[in-house]
Amino acid sequence: DTEAWEGRTEAKQATEEKASPEHVEASNGLFPAIIPPTATAEDRDRVLSMFRFMGRFVAQALQDDRPLDLPFSEAICKVLLGRPLTTRDVAGVDVSFAKSLAFLESIAADAADIRQDASLAADERARRLAELTSQVDAMYLTFGIANNTPDGEPLIALVEGGEEKVVTLDNVGEFVRLSVRAVLYDTVQAQLAALIDGINDVFRAESLGVFSAGELASLLGAAGEQQDDPRWTASAILPHLSAKHGYSARDRQI
Repeated sequence: DTEAWEGRTEAKQATEEKASPEHVEASNGLFPAIIPPTATAEDRDRVLSMFRFMGRFVAQALQDDRPLDLPFSEAICKVLLGRPLTTRDVAGVDVSFAKSLAFLESIAADAADIRQDASLAADERARRLAELTSQVDAMYLTFGIANNTPDGEPLIALVEGGEEKVVTLDNVGEFVRLSVRAVLYDTVQAQLAALIDGINDVFRAESLGVFSAGELASLLGAAGEQQDDPRWTASAILPHLSAKHGYSARDRQI
């Protein structure tokens, strides 16, 4: 079901007069799409049933040591492993929003450093904090983030009354943390829970804790792994080659 995933949906070219099946293009890996609030109970149950089946399928393949070509995003793998999610993981769903969150996160970190720097004079501390305050205020943010789901509410409230709560230098760190959780967990919690339930049908999902998120994504067929993995470039491999039998690393044959 292509509508169950984030990404661009495309139709493959029809061949032999067969219908053109759709596929999802998600260069950063598969991640669940938000179920629209207008979805019927039947549609919601169908999507959750698919995610539970996907969990069983993944678990059985891992248990049987069967290779998969199922490029889950690293964010999904972190959820399966119970690892913390970061602004970097948001890039797999929304690149521009991830950049904004990373910028705000850096501002929050800078503000914390300034407040803790005992060597700063009071007026210098105030000046630097004022500069950071102006950067946050210029973005005119509230604790309501855009919802790109069709037929959904225009904003997702991160807290009660979030549409009216203004983001300031004092609470910008909280805004970043809640935004990451909303995008990568809260809005798709039902699908992720179904996926974990499916894994638990085969073995305890906690057993996956021996892997890192990157390792698990790689086992499942990480998106773009062969093309983009820096470990498998010529420049990375060459230093580990040892030429023998009269050849050197400069020879064309090598």
